[in-house]
Amino acid sequence: MRAIEAKDKMNDRELDKECESIALEIFESRGGEMEIHEIHDAAMEYVDSHAWIIYPAFSQAIVLNCDTQQGDAFAKEAIENACLPDDPRQIISQINLWVAFGEMLARVSDFVECEIIKKEESAQ
Repeated sequence: MRAIEAKDKMNDRELDKECESIALEIFESRGGEMEIHEIHDAAMEYVDSHAWIIYPAFSQAIVLNCDTQQGDAFAKEAIENACLPDDPRQIISQINLWVAFGEMLARVSDFVECEIIKKEESAQ
């Protein structure tokens, strides 16, 4: 994980840098050999254990400071399929987590897919 000075400095550029870094780690850990259908599972594994998802202050910073259209769609689906806690504070934290997770998952998956495409194009 790249060091970010403070969660309040979170923005789309920082989020993209981190997601691209995760994507490269995924791509390289598999020796550059991945099928498109494997991307989602690999990205989910890495993002699920990422500090920016584990620590609520970071997921909240993503929600507040980044474009989260993809994360919003992920959270909407999660809300429709979930039993939410009774405590409003826990609900807010859970929704922030889903939005941040969904956004990072989508960005990491996109970056991994780009790496696969680049590799395929360079092989031709």
